[in-house]
Amino acid sequence: MTAADSGVVRETTLPTFDGQIKQINELFEDTGISDDDQINAVESIMRTPNHTSSYNVKRLQMDR
Repeated sequence: MTAADSGVVRETTLPTFDGQIKQINELFEDTGISDDDQINAVESIMRTPNHTSSYNVKRLQMDR
């Protein structure tokens, strides 16, 4: 059974806070985007419901 709530335990690995900050800094590295605009972009992603957050991060990476 692979459906939601199937009782299968899935091990997830989440990056540490420091790791998340490092990834964000790498995302904006050498882009010329101001600090304020970087903060606005990250805050916008953070406010997005979880089911679309990874899509928005990928979209930002593609726009680089």
